[in-house]
Amino acid sequence: MKEITLQPEQIIVPGEYNYGKKSILQIYFRIFDMEHGKDLPPSIVIWKDNINSSYLNDAFSRGQGQEEFYQKLIESKAEYLLLDGNHKSIAATLCHSPIHSLELEKSSDIAKVIKMVENGELFNFPHDETTLVELANGFIYNIFSTGRTIMTVKERVDLLASNGHLPQYMKERYLKGK
Repeated sequence: MKEITLQPEQIIVPGEYNYGKKSILQIYFRIFDMEHGKDLPPSIVIWKDNINSSYLNDAFSRGQGQEEFYQKLIESKAEYLLLDGNHKSIAATLCHSPIHSLELEKSSDIAKVIKMVENGELFNFPHDETTLVELANGFIYNIFSTGRTIMTVKERVDLLASNGHLPQYMKERYLKGK
């Protein structure tokens, strides 16, 4: 397990048109806007190569419009899957800050993360999987089962800024740059 700093173009997320709880995003946005994002616990990511290729092929063979998803995933230059830290990654991107992340490198890191949550070092880790492959496959399953596609954090924030789902002050902060 190691701490890394990522750009929003490096992280894959489910393609969603909303951001979850507005109040949580507002809190994280304020923290990043005041340049205190490093004070927050990191987002949690894994390498996309943890996806089991036979699982992916099985999911792809089910059809139902998944060809676009499959091609996007294979061709994406983004290398990481976001497991936890949706609001933080959006807020960081809105404020043009890098995304402070914790990369799980081996399955034993999962138990360490759970312990970190119990000790209050991390806020949350809402996963039951016990291996990195299971986590990666669960990420894919969640997307397939809901009929969504994938995008990067950057693409998602661009979409949120253009479709009117963000509060105006967040949109303005993002569009004005640093």
